[in-house]
Amino acid sequence: MLVGLATWLVAGAALPQAPPQGARVVVVARDLPVGHRIVPADLHVSRWPEDLRPRAGYARVDAAVGAVLAGPITAGEALTTGRLRGSSLLDALPHGRVMAHIPLADGGLARALRPGDRVDAISTTDGTVIGRDLLVLAAGGEQHDHGALSPLTSDDAVQGPGVMVATQPSTASRLAVAQGAQTPGVGVMLTVHRPG
Repeated sequence: MLVGLATWLVAGAALPQAPPQGARVVVVARDLPVGHRIVPADLHVSRWPEDLRPRAGYARVDAAVGAVLAGPITAGEALTTGRLRGSSLLDALPHGRVMAHIPLADGGLARALRPGDRVDAISTTDGTVIGRDLLVLAAGGEQHDHGALSPLTSDDAVQGPGVMVATQPSTASRLAVAQGAQTPGVGVMLTVHRPG
């Protein structure tokens, strides 16, 4: 009988193991706050019944690493695309640059500008160049009276026509000084570079 039991145990160990049951679902390993950038230690993979698997969920941890939470989430919850912050203008910033908003008195230029355009910022007070070759990230604004402007494509819309640019912190400071507390769009004028 003992020989038979030993043979059964050896044979059972040699047989291929059944694959884990259920769908792979990435879940949160601990409570996380809004704005948290996800690292591998924040997540693990669990097995859920196929009919309970979230359609917008993740099956691999590495697919969600680096994403930013749009709201708080608690341990054990499945991580879905809806819980993550969408792409941001900040993602387009070159290294060492900041995003600055330049309000415009006339929405015409805001309507003409497109992401990727290059502009110079000039002080309307003394004509000095405040910033050169600024990269346009978004243009537009919340203006719906006559000829509505499309909203700025950022997570935080800015009222009135204007443009978001990528620039160095020192240039952003000069832009702020030039605009001061004047009527939006009065202190700075933009000139647009020819493409190429």
